[in-house]
Amino acid sequence: MKGSVAILATVLLATILAGPASAKGPIIEPLPGDDFVIPAGGACSFPISVEFLVNREKGITFLDDEGNFVRQIITGALSYRLTNMGTGTSITLNMPGPGIVTPNPGGSVTITAHGPWVLFDPFGTHMYNAGRTVFIGTFDPDLGVFRIDIVSQVGHSFDLCEALS
Repeated sequence: MKGSVAILATVLLATILAGPASAKGPIIEPLPGDDFVIPAGGACSFPISVEFLVNREKGITFLDDEGNFVRQIITGALSYRLTNMGTGTSITLNMPGPGIVTPNPGGSVTITAHGPWVLFDPFGTHMYNAGRTVFIGTFDPDLGVFRIDIVSQVGHSFDLCEALS
């Protein structure tokens, strides 16, 4: 999920969909967090370097008796630096979460993000929000990323592309 048009939410959601097929009780796993680059046009008009500074984030995944995904809690220390690769402008963000991911019919997921979160997708969502955001993530198989559709948002937010330009 760290493809050329990677989004930060996708990194988290990839773990959910690739989780074990059957198990009882919660499955606790670290979430991936290798540095990557979002190319120009992947979120902003310029390329963005994503450098993980702290990643002790984990997913706590709950499955039903048949091994079907029921929900995931995303929690743990996470901070990274976003850098506009054209200008060198950077911002460091701390995102301790947590977030709760639940499946929807048709394959999408609803994510309720509490606290600071970063949302990037190539369809126009590129924001930082400190508060509560509820959004639907729908996988786009052509691009290999999730489309983010915000359902509700409260708290302080700003446009990351504007902050990095």
